[in-house]
Amino acid sequence: MRSKHSTRLLAVLLALVMVLSVLPTMAFAAGEKSDDIVVLYTNDVHCGVDAGTPEGTMGYANLAAYKKAMEQTHENVVLVDAGDAIQGEAMGTLSNGSYLVDIMNEIGYDFATFGNHEFDYGMDVTLSLLEKSNATYLSCNFMDLKTGKTVAEPYALETYGDLKVALWASAPPESFTKSTPTYFQDENGNYIYSFCEGNDGQDLYDAVQASIDAAAAEGADVIIALGHCGVDEQSSPGCPRRSLPTPPVWTPSSTATPTTSKRGRPCRIRPATTWSSPPPAPSWPTSAR
Repeated sequence: MRSKHSTRLLAVLLALVMVLSVLPTMAFAAGEKSDDIVVLYTNDVHCGVDAGTPEGTMGYANLAAYKKAMEQTHENVVLVDAGDAIQGEAMGTLSNGSYLVDIMNEIGYDFATFGNHEFDYGMDVTLSLLEKSNATYLSCNFMDLKTGKTVAEPYALETYGDLKVALWASAPPESFTKSTPTYFQDENGNYIYSFCEGNDGQDLYDAVQASIDAAAAEGADVIIALGHCGVDEQSSPGCPRRSLPTPPVWTPSSTATPTTSKRGRPCRIRPATTWSSPPPAPSWPTSAR
């Protein structure tokens, strides 16, 4: 049964959407829109399609309405997912995640990255869902060892107004153990996929830094980072956020503490706060290894 607190929260969110929906006829009566970049993000949805599942979440229908309202008042709106979307309820299990991709396509996700549960139905399913998804999946460290290349692009460059923005992502190395190890192996038990997990985390950090530097070299003014990183020791050294200069915007996500999810919460990036130079050389604190 939905609690009174959850019901009130949902009512407030719906009221907010209604208010935002009439803003174009008020603050932007002349057809003008804000040129702020609005980033809407989700993470650890785990098939929680409906509002209040789990308690306090807005659900995909409300997210779609909120996205539409933001698009009416802002020129630049991007919707991203930071992983663990397709597993967790019966609709995910029965469809191998396909129904969730259908819903995300309808809402209009632009970019996404992998959580450890994106691999729970086997690698063939994961790769087929990448093809089905309208969102561009990103990861700088999910490698196909047969080709020596990343399975997905490390980042994507988009131009919003006068600003060049790189959407960048990393995937969690602990996917090997938090999913099923054989999904990453060939029939002889040899690993044919990697998350740059070697050398006590150094390979991961190198892959992260190289891709951030590449985005900067291509002219990125801002880097928006997607990462499915736990905050516990089990996830170390799989969280580059702990050891690299933090990009200007990091969408919060966590494999260890999904209750920290801020589903659908907007983050605005203003040109006055842009990052316009390559990050300094990283340091590797002992606590992150």
